[in-house]
Amino acid sequence: MRILWSIALALALACLPVGCSLFNKKEPQPAGTTATAQTPSLLRPPPMPTAAPTPAQVPKVKKPFLAQVFSCFGLLDKLFPKKKEPPKAEPAQLIGTVKMVNLDDKFVLIDALVYTPGAPGESLVCIANQRESASLHISPFRKPPFLIADIVSGTPSVGDRVYKP
Repeated sequence: MRILWSIALALALACLPVGCSLFNKKEPQPAGTTATAQTPSLLRPPPMPTAAPTPAQVPKVKKPFLAQVFSCFGLLDKLFPKKKEPPKAEPAQLIGTVKMVNLDDKFVLIDALVYTPGAPGESLVCIANQRESASLHISPFRKPPFLIADIVSGTPSVGDRVYKP
């Protein structure tokens, strides 16, 4: 049994350099480039543009089977992929407090701490006693330092804090 293992190990070690040597092959240069390298630059004709080979024309080099088996060091990332970090949650941004509520016309007046809360139509949330009391949308009408937001749902009250989620 030991003899079989030693033969397999010797065969694997012998095939490993063969597989590695396939990656170090240099592309053959056309015959015209070696002759022009010795010609002075004044006498040399300008280089002719050549079309880039398409992927169908370029032959793929296959590794020997044992070289593929024993070159698993490059495959470790594929076999054991790194876990992607979950996206970090951004804390809600405090916009201001509700100063006036008009339930008939369904809008609130917000005393803004930050005057750049977002574009009209973006959503805001009213929080009272650590619970969501209303959902709002920013209105295009503004009068610094106040913002106007339309009530989408809920019943906000004066003094509620307004956050941008």
